[in-house]
Amino acid sequence: MNTYIYQKELLDGIKNFTKILIASILFLIITTPLHAQTNTCQRNTDFSGSAWVTQPSGSEFRNGQVIASTRGAVTYYVPHDRNTVILDGRSWNIATSQYSVMDLPKTPGAGVRIKWGGYWIHGAYQFIHSYLAPAGTLLSKNSNQNLTRGKSSKSSYIITFYYDYEIVVTDNKLYKGGKLIIESTGRAFAYTSHSNGIGSPAPCIGGTLDLLEAIKVGTTLPELPDPPTPTCASADLAQVAKLKPIIASQVAPYSSNRSGGTAGEVEFQLIGRRCPKGTTIKAYFTDNRSPSSTNNYLNSSHSDIGVRLYHKQSQTPIQFGPAPLGSTLPSRPAVIEGPVTITTTDMFIPITAQYVQLPSVAAGDVKAGSMKAAATVTFVYD
Repeated sequence: MNTYIYQKELLDGIKNFTKILIASILFLIITTPLHAQTNTCQRNTDFSGSAWVTQPSGSEFRNGQVIASTRGAVTYYVPHDRNTVILDGRSWNIATSQYSVMDLPKTPGAGVRIKWGGYWIHGAYQFIHSYLAPAGTLLSKNSNQNLTRGKSSKSSYIITFYYDYEIVVTDNKLYKGGKLIIESTGRAFAYTSHSNGIGSPAPCIGGTLDLLEAIKVGTTLPELPDPPTPTCASADLAQVAKLKPIIASQVAPYSSNRSGGTAGEVEFQLIGRRCPKGTTIKAYFTDNRSPSSTNNYLNSSHSDIGVRLYHKQSQTPIQFGPAPLGSTLPSRPAVIEGPVTITTTDMFIPITAQYVQLPSVAAGDVKAGSMKAAATVTFVYD
């Protein structure tokens, strides 16, 4: 009896061991194929571009001119048992253009032209192509075309495909330069597939490349060159405005409107000489006695009286403040004249000067006396 019980327990142990062994074998059979992808064509590196080359800012740009360019590359691994590689280019929904470009809505007056740049085989492999599109074949137009097809006669290989990008001026009247903005992707693609010569080609892993999206993520988009800013040949800014004598009671209160200060006012003009078509002048005024003040009046040599200036028929006095520093413009409103709509001409900026009481002076407390005030004017061309 004891022997029988012992044998039964031993058999149960053998059965359990068998179950465990079978389960382990099944697990290995299921998981092993997950490591067998080395024989599949796949993208080996992501798209990367070289540094953009741009034209210098301030140049005259013509329609059809290339103002920025770069070359991008993407690499694929092709296994020896499926060593035929096929690259196709396809694009659609592209407006017809004499410059063969895709429009860039956020960069007016410019478009991007994409070209096939060829390939390079890594290592000393013998690669024989049965078809190769000429370098420079356009991809930025409605098309569906084979770019290359070929294979290695010996082993696996790595192949790099090149794409050339050019930013082209399409309308120099709209073009303003600035940061290149790429959008409206999903219109031009390159498709990489592979084959063993039997049956239909299979897509490579990562074989679909959006050619516009690629430069968004694979390059640092450049600052496009700015066109030249129209500037006047010279300017007459040294003006002396002599206000007419008035009695103290006629000086306009600080809070009065423009019509309250007409007594003794004087008009003068600032002039930009020989300004080309398209010129806009922004004028900024600075109080010479208090350059950092942001008042709407000029301080003067008189303790009670200042001077306020008006542009044309504006009812708002010109605001004074620090002069522009480098390319940084003040936040206060500028006096704007232009743009010039005809060929080269002189631009006149009419200014009216008025007496005004300083804000700290009470009505009727203005003392008689002489006064002088001075301002610096800075012209900024836009």
